[in-house]
Amino acid sequence: NEKDVIKNLLDSMIYIDYPKELYDVYIICDHCSDETEDIIRRHPLKCNILVFKDNCSSNKARALNWATEKILKTREYDAFCYFDADSLIHPGYLKAVYKKLFNGSKVIQGHQIPKNMHESIISLIVSSGQFITNYFFQKPKEFLGLAATLHGKGMCFSTDIVKKFRWDEECLTEDLEMQMRLIANGVHINWCEDAVVYDEQPVHLFQYIKRTIRWTRCSLDTAQK
Repeated sequence: NEKDVIKNLLDSMIYIDYPKELYDVYIICDHCSDETEDIIRRHPLKCNILVFKDNCSSNKARALNWATEKILKTREYDAFCYFDADSLIHPGYLKAVYKKLFNGSKVIQGHQIPKNMHESIISLIVSSGQFITNYFFQKPKEFLGLAATLHGKGMCFSTDIVKKFRWDEECLTEDLEMQMRLIANGVHINWCEDAVVYDEQPVHLFQYIKRTIRWTRCSLDTAQK
């Protein structure tokens, strides 16, 4: 249920600076019960809407696996890029990841920038941490040839990786689990500074605490696996 933010994502996709005939947009409506799907259908962006509903609760990994199988049956792609409903995409994102793919990268994490840094003191603090991660963690690791970390949105996987590694439907946050599984199987994760995606940060203390607890639980669960 993303009726408050999905239009902003679709608006940003209109301005992607890449030949329109060379990519397709798929939107997965995972158990939507609000106006999200209606907003997508009314939007001028040309996209494919995949409506996923089963007898279980919403599950991002399960929805991604289901959608991936359907998409791969329609045509062949070089790579898959992933974004959340509250993301915004920089016009140059696809050109940036294309360069990485052309040079042999298999998995790419884009450069996440906060889109609501000044909305509250909490968003300012969390955004500061994100800048530190980008320039004192991701960028030096890329320079040294070490694996980057995955963060859900702004990721790009070559199709052979997509076919080989399904998303874990039992984990709490699928990006961290996928990151560790890729590294354990010798798949290098590149960070791409020019592949910019804008990310929404928590505004209220309760949102931040709730997200931190979930991420901590996932880290422990992934470490155990």
